[in-house]
Amino acid sequence: MNDLIPLGRTEFALFTTAEATRLGLDRKALARLRSRGHIESVCRGVYAVGTSDLSPQSAHRRLACAGLLLYPDAAVSHASSLALREVPTWLGLPERVDLMRPLAHEILTQSFRMRPRHGTVDQVGDLPACDVATSLIRYTMDAGPTSGTIAADHALRLGLVDRDGLEAAYAQVSGHPHSGRCQMMLTLADGTRESVGESRLGVLAVAAGIHLVPQVTILDEDGEFIARVDFVVEGTRIVVEFDGRVKYTDGGPDALFAEKRREDRLRRLGYTVIRVSWADLQHPGRIAAWIRSAVAAA
Repeated sequence: MNDLIPLGRTEFALFTTAEATRLGLDRKALARLRSRGHIESVCRGVYAVGTSDLSPQSAHRRLACAGLLLYPDAAVSHASSLALREVPTWLGLPERVDLMRPLAHEILTQSFRMRPRHGTVDQVGDLPACDVATSLIRYTMDAGPTSGTIAADHALRLGLVDRDGLEAAYAQVSGHPHSGRCQMMLTLADGTRESVGESRLGVLAVAAGIHLVPQVTILDEDGEFIARVDFVVEGTRIVVEFDGRVKYTDGGPDALFAEKRREDRLRRLGYTVIRVSWADLQHPGRIAAWIRSAVAAA
């Protein structure tokens, strides 16, 4: 006789052991279904119908859905809340899904980090999640100002949050352990940087005492548009560009030629162009030295 498999809920076809028990499936039956590849374990107490090969982001979302099945009074929070909204969490997603519940103290399980409620709850699709501003502040307290700035830049640029909202969320934690990280993030984030790499470069420059002005439009002497560059060192004609290379690989030789022509025009206007790659970001002292040397030579 074939085992009766639950249909499952959510986009990932999840069911709990309690739901399986009501259909007459005990632990041995579930183990048999797993061995046959009919179901797979998501976390303790939750299974998915079938098997799947998920990206880290989708696997994290599935685990969040599982947590909400186990804890109906929960909402997704912190880094996990940002991940649901596709806000970048630099250095990767946490191993555990972040949840907030009506608790007095934090509780850790193998799959979830559950903390007391904070902020307000929004709907992200069909999932309850902590509001963006509070999620950014709490994430920054966990991950530090660099990660927080990268996430905040993205959210500000897309209009998911505004500075007033961030300031109000910060006021709720001011004076708490690690709240100084949020104060630094609020100083660094501006919402005009357009990629993770640009945000990291902006933070690096601040740490080196270098003021980079982001997203500067450069015109020639006749007022004709020449370029919109990632950064200009304040008070100079030194351009600093983050070179993610995606635009070149996507655009092929034409993109490379257009970029070279653009850079030639900038140089003719007296600009020095410094290009920074992903690999260079691993050596912040080197980048700071390049910029200082260019400033000294200007």
